[in-house]
Amino acid sequence: MPEKTIQIVSKYVSQLMTTGVISLVLTVLNYTGDGFPLFKWVRGWLVAFVLLVVLAQFLPQTISKGMAKLFKKNKNPHD
Repeated sequence: MPEKTIQIVSKYVSQLMTTGVISLVLTVLNYTGDGFPLFKWVRGWLVAFVLLVVLAQFLPQTISKGMAKLFKKNKNPHD
């Protein structure tokens, strides 16, 4: 398997596991009834996963560009 494919698959598996754990913990902590609300957990996980996948495509570049501009603008010429 090519290295690039391994990196992409690894990224999505990591996002899948992260969103799964976070949504499971939040569902368990916020649920007070009898039985486990499987449908609510899956729905919460799906929303979190979709948001994470979309944000992961744009957020890192946006943050990097913003930080580069910030440090470039605030650079002290006397350093």
